[in-house]
Amino acid sequence: MKQNTSRSLLMLFLLVSFGGLLAQDYLPGDFKTHQDHSDYFKIIKHAHQELLHLESPILLKYGYKSSEHQALRDSIHQRNELLLAGMNNYLDTYGFPRTSVKVLERRQAAQQELMKRLLSVPRTDSLARDSILQEVSSAFRSDVVSISLVPTVMLVLQTETNFDKRCEMISLLRFEWEEDNLSTMSMLSYLRHTYVVKHGKEMEIATGTTERERIYMYGRELSGCWVE
Repeated sequence: MKQNTSRSLLMLFLLVSFGGLLAQDYLPGDFKTHQDHSDYFKIIKHAHQELLHLESPILLKYGYKSSEHQALRDSIHQRNELLLAGMNNYLDTYGFPRTSVKVLERRQAAQQELMKRLLSVPRTDSLARDSILQEVSSAFRSDVVSISLVPTVMLVLQTETNFDKRCEMISLLRFEWEEDNLSTMSMLSYLRHTYVVKHGKEMEIATGTTERERIYMYGRELSGCWVE
């Protein structure tokens, strides 16, 4: 009886919490400052991670492909569709997020100052090191801990299960990669997953090839997407 009650409460939680969400819940607003963009991406990242954190406990308690697990997977799929709609709207409106040269310079200066100060005290003096971190963070504001928005973009884009839509995104990602705005690992991961979506299996790649070589190998296999 207790287990049935727990299951009913879980199903009700998923239905009430996530069943009524609409696409506009994750659409970007009229952003004016970098903080506006950062706050939006924090919301997107939290929404992406929120349901995923529930999966392990549900698997342990109810089992794989149980009605509870399936309900959660359905909720994750619905959430991902909403996040993809919001992210595609953001990219259409504001373009791929970039970090300005001035911000990069300030961040480098902040990190250099932080390392200089930290090296001036013993590693065992945790109180002094914490104090330095707070002082430098306050002096340089968010530059010390500023986080790139790109990883959140890729988190959401990787959830796309439609090959044609993934294919359409590759030309943009290739441009950002060639401009050093997207890491080689992120580009490779997106191409690899796109290949799996299309073929249902991993591509056979000889050991010893570099990440860049693998990118161009996937590019040849996905030639209709990897536009020259």
